[in-house]
Amino acid sequence: MENRKKKLEVTLIKNFCFFSIVIVIIFAIVASVISVFNNSKIVNTLEEKYIVSCEGKSRYEDIDISELKRNGAWFEILNTDYERQYPRAEYKKYTSIEIIDIVNGNYEIDGKKYRGIVKKFYDEQNRQRIQVTFFPIDFLRVTPTINIPLEAESIHFLGIYIVGIILFGIGYCLTVFCVSKKIKVELTKPINLLKEAMKELGSGNYKKRLSFKAEYEFVEMANSFNCMAQEMEDAVKQKEEEERLRRQLISDIGHDIRTPLTVVQGYLLTVINDLENSKSKNIEYLKRCFESSVEMEQLLQQLSDYNRMFRVDYKLNKELVDFTEFVKNILADQYHYIEVNKNILRVEVDEEERNIFIDKREMRRAIINLLNNAVQHNDEDTTIEIRLTEYDRKIYLVIADDGKKIPKDISSCMYEPFVKGDQSRNDSSNSGLGLAIVKKVLDVHEAAIYFEQPYKKYTKAFIIV
Repeated sequence: MENRKKKLEVTLIKNFCFFSIVIVIIFAIVASVISVFNNSKIVNTLEEKYIVSCEGKSRYEDIDISELKRNGAWFEILNTDYERQYPRAEYKKYTSIEIIDIVNGNYEIDGKKYRGIVKKFYDEQNRQRIQVTFFPIDFLRVTPTINIPLEAESIHFLGIYIVGIILFGIGYCLTVFCVSKKIKVELTKPINLLKEAMKELGSGNYKKRLSFKAEYEFVEMANSFNCMAQEMEDAVKQKEEEERLRRQLISDIGHDIRTPLTVVQGYLLTVINDLENSKSKNIEYLKRCFESSVEMEQLLQQLSDYNRMFRVDYKLNKELVDFTEFVKNILADQYHYIEVNKNILRVEVDEEERNIFIDKREMRRAIINLLNNAVQHNDEDTTIEIRLTEYDRKIYLVIADDGKKIPKDISSCMYEPFVKGDQSRNDSSNSGLGLAIVKKVLDVHEAAIYFEQPYKKYTKAFIIV
């Protein structure tokens, strides 16, 4: 199942929202606790100079209220049942709703709104009274304050307020800690997995792969790591394969050179030990020595050609060539070789001109190698057919024969160096590099080669396109 593209940015936003919601909840709880225990009024008030003090007094008419009157204000004294005690001109008992309206500035007298400043105090008989100072609504300045008239209530409220702040601070710190731990786990877990995987990769475990559910960015990091690990594993395998081929190359070269060299040494030793042999006998021995030396030279030349083709600076020397005429010239040169080996050559090449860019030397080597294979690996009287055709702007050169089949285990890797059939393993004239050189030449020409077995009426065929 494909991982959902969960981005790190989304995770951080979610955590921030979670953090904010928790903070709001804590703040609401603390505010509720404060509101439950706090009986004081939060009101809008004006400066202290406009509010007269009635503390410890019973003769309220003696209080100077000239400043209040100039501003259209006055004060009233109520008992704890909200009954007016002063002035006594008219009996008045306020309801709780009226007190709330007074505090909130919604109390109306003759169509004009007033706001009241409510303060508790004790008169000279130590009776609790309530002082309500009325101000016109437009006179009050809008500055919210907390008015706590009694010292005991002030201390009580201050304690609750401090406790509330402490609780809020503790809740805030715990929330920050928990959210930080949550973010740390979400961010560091994939990073730690990646770090451990890198350590294993550094220790040589190239098969290590990462697979975890995380944010999109971490999944991309894991995918990049897996690609890197795969490339390193492939590079190690390729290096091991190259080392295996190198060892095999050295072994096969030693084997292929040792065979003709042994022949040379054997015949020379025979000549040296028995110089009294007939002249014709010694000439025959020396002739075989010469033939073996030619085989060694051919082997070394093929090895040199193969090595040259895999160098970085290897380049083709291409020129425009009539490929039809080019193939005919090769067949003319090789006709005697094929005839001497008692094979039958059939040629189906028309006269149509086909101009393409090739490296004549390298392409000639590739075609001759295929012809030599057809001669060397088949019995006498084997028919070898060369056909050159063109279809859909592509040129097809077919080299087919009705000789022996190539075993499946050989045909699957025939283009690798030093691959030989069983009959060729003791044949010093066959280096096992022929088809490897053919494949390399065609690759650098951006051409293709196919092997078909059987092919029409023939046993097998190599088709160059």
